[in-house]
Amino acid sequence: MATGESSLQNITQEIKSRADIVSIVERYVKLRKSGKNYQGICPFHQEKTPSFIVSPDIQIYKCFGCGKGGDVFSFLQEIEGIDFVEARDKLADELGIKIEKGVKPKAISILEEINQIALDFFQEELNSKTGAHARGYLEGRKIRKESISKFGIGFAPGYNSLYKFITTKNRNKYRNAELLSSGLFVDKGSGIRDKFFNRIMFPIRSVGGAVIGFSGRVLPGNDYGPKYMNTPETAVFHKGETLFGIYESKNEIRKSGYCIMCEGQTDVISSHAAGVKNIVAPLGTGLTEKQISLLKNYTNDIVLMFDSDTAGISAVKRAFTLAAAQGMDVYAASPSPYKDIDEMIQKAPESYIELLKKKTDAFTYLLTKEIENKDLSDLEDYNQTRKFINILLSPIKEKQLYSFYSKKAEKITGINNQETLDPAKSVSRNFETKKDIKNHPDNREQYFLAIILKADFTKKLSKLKTSIFQDPLVKEVLNYLKQKPDIALKQLAETEDLSEDAVNLVKTLLLQSDIIMSGNVDTNKELNHIYLLIYRGYMDKRLSNLRTKLVIAENQEDTKSAEELVEKIKKLSNKIKNLKNDKIS
Repeated sequence: MATGESSLQNITQEIKSRADIVSIVERYVKLRKSGKNYQGICPFHQEKTPSFIVSPDIQIYKCFGCGKGGDVFSFLQEIEGIDFVEARDKLADELGIKIEKGVKPKAISILEEINQIALDFFQEELNSKTGAHARGYLEGRKIRKESISKFGIGFAPGYNSLYKFITTKNRNKYRNAELLSSGLFVDKGSGIRDKFFNRIMFPIRSVGGAVIGFSGRVLPGNDYGPKYMNTPETAVFHKGETLFGIYESKNEIRKSGYCIMCEGQTDVISSHAAGVKNIVAPLGTGLTEKQISLLKNYTNDIVLMFDSDTAGISAVKRAFTLAAAQGMDVYAASPSPYKDIDEMIQKAPESYIELLKKKTDAFTYLLTKEIENKDLSDLEDYNQTRKFINILLSPIKEKQLYSFYSKKAEKITGINNQETLDPAKSVSRNFETKKDIKNHPDNREQYFLAIILKADFTKKLSKLKTSIFQDPLVKEVLNYLKQKPDIALKQLAETEDLSEDAVNLVKTLLLQSDIIMSGNVDTNKELNHIYLLIYRGYMDKRLSNLRTKLVIAENQEDTKSAEELVEKIKKLSNKIKNLKNDKIS
């Protein structure tokens, strides 16, 4: 067959004329006859009413919902995540049309060949007498034969068995340098040998289905190396750029409209066996931007379901910041009380489906976890939470998404993330007018202290509840003044009994006292008024803290705790409504 450009164009036309687009689309989409055409649910976006049309007469498809359409080549490219040459070659093979395939670099082709030979070998070993122990392990993990076959799971016995197999079967077709470049072998000076031995082998496939590497899990009794060991970086395998299960799951991800991101291989395999096939996993390392970009080719919605331990929460946090930064809609759910998805499916499979239905947005999930054991009326906890919110939201570039999460944060915690994150900055604040210091909640406590200092009200502090003050420096000074009400201002500004920051705050307030206390002010009345505002702010934070706990209880479906919290919220709300202009002494 001629291989020039015109010949390739002729072959492309021959493929189009011989390929039946209806039968090819039906591999991925359930179609029904509708007049001359066929109709079905679009595989490229979520919809309930079919708007995806396939025409056998003109051999094209078109979705009138999302707008995607084209011929048999573009359909395969879109649904399989492959390029035109791969789609053309795939159809040519199916139709028996001889074609000079898109030529890959020789080194790439060799690596893919070696990996495929290794896959075949590992599968044979799993089914041999040698693989009895490995089969027993898989049975114990309730990994079915169908899953073993679907994911190409095998067994690496080691002791140079793969090396002997490849060099014998292929009559030394591959040079040692090529074998070493596959990552399946090592040479530490004593000769080439297998890298993996006595491990369950999970093949890692590219989006197009080529075996590009392996992940090997140790079997009980093998103490050599880490629990999971991946193929090292090679010319075809970059673990930060691919995802386990992407080839097996990509079509279902498109159909369902979202993807589940989990911890490891067994989670993916168990989920497929349970009928939930839109799931992938990173490869033992932190999630990367490139892995998120790969996923965005198939969906904009991701559900994070990592292990229920502390490391799992950290993984959710990292995944959220990466995915949200790329504009994805990120959700999260915890398999707790089970360790992971695999354990949940083995012990309570019905809980898995229910959990997916109850997923919440990942920001709310992370924030409620963060404040679970915090008291937001406590300054340290409050500031830690403000910082946590800022870290989560800072990578988000999309304004609407940023606004959505900001409002969520304020609703749950009462914290507006636009507020300054460092209360210590208030020490060097320059107040140009009394209004500046008086009207902003962050300034009131310093205004209160300024009145105390300017009007020499230190003796009024004996019964003052300093616990309601949130500014640590103001609280430090007030506590000190309660102990030494007769101290002179000059001594106060020079004392070594206070921290340097507290002394600097005293000096700042004294230096700006003329601005702060300008005009005819009834200092006694003003002091009590500001105290009431501070007290109300303290009560409001307590109320916000209770409401936050109520959100957590409701998310955890803890009815008893929720009812108790509702009662506490009612009582505190009434107390705030009935606050009067009480005096500080």
